[in-house]
Amino acid sequence: PILYKVTKLYGAWICWKGYQHLDWKDLHDEYGPIVRTGPNEVSIIDAQSIITVFGTRGLPKGIYYTCRHVSPPGSTSLILLTGASHTSRRRIWSRGLNAQAIKNYEVHISERATQLAEKLQDLSTKSLDLVSWLSYFAVDFMGDMAFGGGTELIANDGQGDGIFAMMDIYWRVISAVCHVPWAYQAVASIVPLFSKRFGGMRPYTAQRATNRIQSGSKTKDLWYHLMDKEGFEKSKPPVNDVIADSLLAVVAGSDTTASAMSCMLWCLLSDRDCFKRLQHEIDTVFPDGADALDVSRHSELPYLRACM
Repeated sequence: PILYKVTKLYGAWICWKGYQHLDWKDLHDEYGPIVRTGPNEVSIIDAQSIITVFGTRGLPKGIYYTCRHVSPPGSTSLILLTGASHTSRRRIWSRGLNAQAIKNYEVHISERATQLAEKLQDLSTKSLDLVSWLSYFAVDFMGDMAFGGGTELIANDGQGDGIFAMMDIYWRVISAVCHVPWAYQAVASIVPLFSKRFGGMRPYTAQRATNRIQSGSKTKDLWYHLMDKEGFEKSKPPVNDVIADSLLAVVAGSDTTASAMSCMLWCLLSDRDCFKRLQHEIDTVFPDGADALDVSRHSELPYLRACM
């Protein structure tokens, strides 16, 4: 498209309005699997290109990523790293996301899922925004996983400590500015003057980290592994880098999880036959009185896995 060949400002505007996914879909429908989205950028939706783009020998990250962080000054999060630095940091992350580590997180998932189910049951007599509640669940769980707790969006009907509102405005601004990275410093300096929620992300993160440090390692959460508490690394990771990575986990994990669950439930509710089939499978494996959070039985739910 001519406009995208000339400037990224239009892309920034579309992203700010929240229509980027729709605009880009229209472009792909018209022009095919590879579309220019900027003077030096293309969007690719060909599944065969995944390895070429994201594989170990894939394409390097562009300057688009330089804005996608809320790191303390002087720190770097995993999303910004490339090459050997990225490989080294991924090694630390892997210990926090291996099978044993994930098993330790199951108790948090169980507690939050139970809390969400009870809240939805209380609200079942009236209409509600299920997407928001799934987002509250995801943020609460990722807060447990990354910082050992601290966010209570489900309990406080989405209010809590303001993290949800801060994340909403912060990532809306950052997602738009990523299209014009040269404007990042100016925007990051000006916007906090008009929005306390935008300017509150770094102080919030610092406070969560301080609370986690003071509470000690009561559980082997992601912070425990990112701080290399077991001493696998030659030198301890800088605290500010761990703060940046922990927040990355909360944001990246909660947003993708909530989006996936929301889309899956929308599709199920839109197709009565699929909904009934899944309901029958779950009721068969977990009849009334059974613990649906018993992970040892989840392998008996092939249709649920297919839906997910």
